[in-house]
Amino acid sequence: MLKDNIILMHLRLAKFMKFSICNDNLDKLLFSEPKKIVIYGEAATGKTNILLNTIKCSYTSLTQHETLFFISTEGSSFVTRMYLLDIDSRNVFFSIAIDQQHILSNVLEIVKNLDLLKPVCIIIDSINYHYRIESLTPIGIKLFTELLSLLDTFNENGVFIISSAQVRASEDEVFPGYVYLHYWADIVIELERISTSRRVLRIVKPKIDRLFQFDVVANGVKWLT
Repeated sequence: MLKDNIILMHLRLAKFMKFSICNDNLDKLLFSEPKKIVIYGEAATGKTNILLNTIKCSYTSLTQHETLFFISTEGSSFVTRMYLLDIDSRNVFFSIAIDQQHILSNVLEIVKNLDLLKPVCIIIDSINYHYRIESLTPIGIKLFTELLSLLDTFNENGVFIISSAQVRASEDEVFPGYVYLHYWADIVIELERISTSRRVLRIVKPKIDRLFQFDVVANGVKWLT
């Protein structure tokens, strides 16, 4: 793996870009400064929609050399949604990772291109998809912790890190990799589906006693609170 000091040498820091989820109250809680954010919830709770909506609400503030990276571990199903949201992908790089090693390779490619591209946000959907199986082996756990360490270095140098995490109802943990991700993340968000279209977002780390309701609609996310 490339050493952390390569990032420290080449990552050009600038004023934080205006990041948004199109909800002023949430923006103040989540994006006042670059943080590591994990969003978890069961299937169909809106995790991918929230991630893509954040891109939609933020990418227009990118300067010429600033870039967003979206890494999917769940195939190309996000592509149709991306086009429906009319996201201009000139400064947004999308990729698909087939295992944990591939996620790590994708992030290392960002390191190799720091002279050409300035990453302002790395989004992974979902960060624990392959970990659920690969954590059965020591190398699987090692790859996962190496990924978190590398993302840590990016974040320490001004890059937002946002990831979703899959939940399995049969798991003993809140979600696979919880013991690592809950400690690693600055902010942990839980999503819950309460009707066909309506979801609830709650911040569980740090615990905030406020609920944010939203609907998933054709052009993204419609905030109700």
